Amino acid sequence: MGRSSRQQAEQNRAEILKAASRLFREHGVDNVSIADIMTAVGLTAGGFYRHFASKEALVNEVLSTVFAQSSERWKQTCDTNREAAHGGLQVLIQQYFRKKQAGQTCPILAFAPHVSHEATGTETVGLYGSHTEELYRHFRAAALQARPPDGKTAMSEQDILVLFAAMVGAGFLAQSVNDQEWIESLKSAVIASTGLSDPEKSQAT
Repeated sequence: MGRSSRQQAEQNRAEILKAASRLFREHGVDNVSIADIMTAVGLTAGGFYRHFASKEALVNEVLSTVFAQSSERWKQTCDTNREAAHGGLQVLIQQYFRKKQAGQTCPILAFAPHVSHEATGTETVGLYGSHTEELYRHFRAAALQARPPDGKTAMSEQDILVLFAAMVGAGFLAQSVNDQEWIESLKSAVIASTGLSDPEKSQAT
């Protein structure tokens, strides 16, 4: 294979990954076929197997890629706000709750329906679990950096676990419950439960 052919193959592969990432997050892994992905990049379905051994192999690579991107964003939030009183925790939660395009859905939420199926491969389930735990470690780091107001005690390990579960749970409900006022009240309750001052409100005053 010549150099230009290799470059084209690499470009095609990258385009397939990009399209799959968007489509999986918009519609769910199980609702997107190989033909859907290849059509989105203007290639024939038969050419898929020149780049990936199976749909599961593609899912695993997409999953790892999008989780790595989220992990880097969460880490940057922690690092940027390291010296702030809230330790970046509330910024992280607020960023998590901000409305995003479907193709940018949090990977914890986007891939959960797929990994919950009994037929999903153990490698995929394992990747999802380990990457989710990595995101939690960034969340925990932000929580441990947060300095509570006078008279308040720092969050315990259990507090942090419950807060993470509440944040992700509110994210799941926001995807499926068509009651925006109630969803916003849930999100506000999660942020308020940190016991920290709200950085966005502080900046506005």
